Amino acid sequence: MADFSNLKPLHISEETLAEYTFDDIPGEPSIWLAPATDANPHYQSERLRVSIERAEKAEKEPRNRKRKVVLTNEDIEADRELDRDLLARCCAKKWGTAPKDVNGKEPEFSAANCYDFFKALPNYMFDPLRNFVANPFNFVDRTGITDEQARELGNS
Repeated sequence: MADFSNLKPLHISEETLAEYTFDDIPGEPSIWLAPATDANPHYQSERLRVSIERAEKAEKEPRNRKRKVVLTNEDIEADRELDRDLLARCCAKKWGTAPKDVNGKEPEFSAANCYDFFKALPNYMFDPLRNFVANPFNFVDRTGITDEQARELGNS
């Protein structure tokens, strides 16, 4: 029987955290996040709840089989706003380096304060965070893995 325990470091869960730093903001604030993937059941169930709500709403709309689905700027903004909310509530766990508010104070970490921070970010700064948190490879623990083991993992 083959032993593939060498793959254990590749597993992630809602307990797995990664720090994201906003290099372009003075003071380089950072936040510790759980993945926005199916490895995080809280995030996944909230995303599923929203999908069900959207599907139920669409079901009530009159159908026209010839109608094309059109993605609008409003749809993109609504999805971004949803991500701001879900990431703040389901993925953000703590400040690394807390951001400073307008008065120069570091707010206590809470989902509400995190959401306010995400809302204050310009889209060009929030979108890379969205990409980071959705990529499971950013959460793989690489500490304790030698270069040789990393090569072996890549070739298994």
